[in-house]
Formats: sequence, structure tokens, C-alpha cells
Amino acid sequence: MMKNNNHTFKRVIACVMVVIMAVTAVPMSGFVGLELPKWSEMFATRVGAYYTERNYEYIVENSEATITYCDRSISGDVVIPDTLEGYPVTSIGSGAFYGCTGLTSVTIPNSVTSIGSDAFNDCTGLASIKIPDSVSSIGRDAFSGTAWFNAQPFGDVYAGKVYYKYKGTMLKNTSVVIKSGTKGIAESAFFYCDGLTSITIPDSVTNIGDSAFFACSGLTSIAIPEGVTSIGHVAFMSCFALKSITIPDSVTRIGEDAFCNCLTLTSVTIGNGVKTIPNNAFEYCPLTTIKIGKMLKRLVKTLLRESRVSPKCTTPEAKPTGRKFQSTSPTT
Repeated sequence: MMKNNNHTFKRVIACVMVVIMAVTAVPMSGFVGLELPKWSEMFATRVGAYYTERNYEYIVENSEATITYCDRSISGDVVIPDTLEGYPVTSIGSGAFYGCTGLTSVTIPNSVTSIGSDAFNDCTGLASIKIPDSVSSIGRDAFSGTAWFNAQPFGDVYAGKVYYKYKGTMLKNTSVVIKSGTKGIAESAFFYCDGLTSITIPDSVTNIGDSAFFACSGLTSIAIPEGVTSIGHVAFMSCFALKSITIPDSVTRIGEDAFCNCLTLTSVTIGNGVKTIPNNAFEYCPLTTIKIGKMLKRLVKTLLRESRVSPKCTTPEAKPTGRKFQSTSPTT
């Protein structure tokens, strides 16, 4: 194996030398009008589309930049650029600024639409965060451990136009009304809020994040408004009291395990916007009534097959076997 690696290395070096010799042998006049690629682009192609500029590392997909890492020594008031090497910055990736303890304030540009999980987690000095209205998706614990989050009162916490999190312990029989104009519900916003019995979501919401209502065992019903386009992975998993759900035509994506283990969910209506249903979306739901869009008629049998609930699995106390999500208690 070592011999093969050495041979490959020698071949690469030989090719590089040939290119250098060819370039140096051509008069510079031959390059007039020729636009050469940026060194960053040439390098990025070799290492999987990773770029570096100033304090940031980022990737480019579909001509849009996602910041994946920031120099941990960065400090003070930071304005994140709206472009990097000409690419619009549309996303702050998971853990991108994790542990930047010297940050005191950050301004996120209007080009950004999503902020990943743990993006600013443990930025202990971060007291001011300016989030534009363009952001509709925020990942789990994106701002945990910041001075900004610690200063927020208990209860509903908003980050820009996103319902970020219910802070503190929720009391029993709590009803929440999300304020008008909100664009998204963040990942794990109501994670294990078993005191939540009802929630009102405005028409302005387009995104329900992963595990947004995970194990909200007291939630008996929810109206998903027309305008929501995405329901995240395990978004309503283990909502034991949920008896029926209507997914409007505007929804085009349902995440895996979205309604899995909803042990009293008997009725589901799925609109025409959904073209496919992912694995286990309704597993262990005792469905008896299914109303479904024309595009999904062929999947009715799949839904029924996944609703393999024995009499032992029809109460919240029962735990289905043979699944990776067997526990009904919070995980750490």
C-alpha cells in the first residue's frame, strides 16, 4: 500500500511540474484577455468546495455561501459580510461561531435565511444579536449559552421573525399564541413541553423545524396554516394526545418520523402539495381515516402498513418495540 501511495505521489508531482514548465514556456502576451480562475476556486475544487476569506471558512452550493467556521479569536462587534468572494451568504452553518467568547455583538446580513444548530452556542459574551427578517429557520441551541439568551425572560423567546424557544419549565395546561408575522418555528422550540395543550400558529409561518413539538404529550390538536411549506424531522413525534392532523396544500415536505409514535392519531388529511411521504412518518399511529391528495393515492397502503400498532401500543404508557425511538423520556 505504501509503495502504491509513493508511486501516486510521484505521478502527481510530475504532472504539476509539467504544467509549470508549460506555463513558464508561454510568453505572457499569450495570456492577454484570458480570464484565469481564482486560486480559491482552484483549491476549493480539490478539497470539496471549501473556501477561506478573512476570518471565515465557507462552502458554496448553488452559487450560495454557507459560513461553516469562524476564527475563534474574533472579538468585539462583528458584522457578518453579505458576500464572500462574490457569493451571497445565505446560511450560518452548524457550530460556525461556537465558543467565540470574545464576541459582544453580531449583525447578520439580510442575505441570510437560515442559522444552523449551535451556530453561536457558548459565545458567552454575546449580548446583542441583530437578526434580519429574511431568516425563517433556526437550528437547535443556536444561541444557547450567550449573554443575549440568558437575558431573555422566561416564556416565549423570539429571534428576529422566528419563534426560537420556550424558555423555562412550561406549566400544565399552557396555551401559546405565536405572534403574527412570525416566519418560522425553530428546531426543538417546544421540545418536551408536555404542559402544552394548544397552540395558535399564524398564516405567516412557512417552516416548522425539526423536533419542534417533540414529545408535547398534552397537545390534543394543532392547526397547521396554509403557508407552511416544510414540516421537519420528528417535528411531532410522540405527541401522544394528538388525535387528528390536517396538512395543507402548501406543504411540500414532511420530514422522516414527523408524526411517528403519535399513539392516538387516528385521522390524517394530507394536501396536494406533498408528493412523497418519507420513511416512518406515521409509524405507530393507529390510523383509521386517511384523506390524501391525488399524487399520494399509491402510498395509502404504505401508510397503513406503517401504522402497525398492536393493542399494547394504543396508550401513552406503552412503548413500541423494534424502533430506535422507544423511550418516552427526554434524551440528553
